[in-house]
Amino acid sequence: MPPRFLSWVALGGLSVADLTGSALEVMASWMRQYGDLPMDLADASLLWLAHEHGLRRIATLDCRDFGVYRLPGGEGLENLLEA
Repeated sequence: MPPRFLSWVALGGLSVADLTGSALEVMASWMRQYGDLPMDLADASLLWLAHEHGLRRIATLDCRDFGVYRLPGGEGLENLLEA
């Protein structure tokens, strides 16, 4: 890993979320709901984190799917990596 990335992580640029059983149930529900895409665990985790922490701006390379996914209440997410 490049040293700049490790320095960024050391400064708090990255954290690991503890996914509880209830979080996994919510994510499983979304994975069933979006089964035609299909939504994978990484997508569901990012959507859950956005919902749980009140985030509406995310960074993902998965532009196609995150243009479709909606939070409870119908709100979409803004992908910072989309042009």
